[in-house]
Amino acid sequence: TLDIDVIGQKNSDLSTTIQLMAIAQKLGLPVEAINQAGAFFLYSIKGWEKERIIIHRGKGATFYRPSVNLYCLLKIRRLNESDLGDCQQYLKFARKHGEKVDRQKLRRAVQSELKEERVPHRQKRLEQLLVELSK
Repeated sequence: TLDIDVIGQKNSDLSTTIQLMAIAQKLGLPVEAINQAGAFFLYSIKGWEKERIIIHRGKGATFYRPSVNLYCLLKIRRLNESDLGDCQQYLKFARKHGEKVDRQKLRRAVQSELKEERVPHRQKRLEQLLVELSK
């Protein structure tokens, strides 16, 4: 993926978001990396809190990355071509590094989307993801 979304805590207010933007800027990241719109999708996934992996713990903040399960769940809803490639790469990363993949849960999510999907290109991408989940 070419972008990084940083989401503040669930109870973040505007001043916290602005502080996050300042931190991003100091680190050389674009302020657009602070994407609270991503929070809308994250918080709609049941149990998302258990699907975070710590990548840095400091005195004032802890940074997490999504597990492969959470990442794929976030992408399955729209699954454009880039999302499919990102999921495939993350699944390969997870296999290589021994990260647990809940294939059954992800397959159910993909199959649920397939039942509703009417756009042939998106159906094909969902089916490709099902194949990747069978590896």
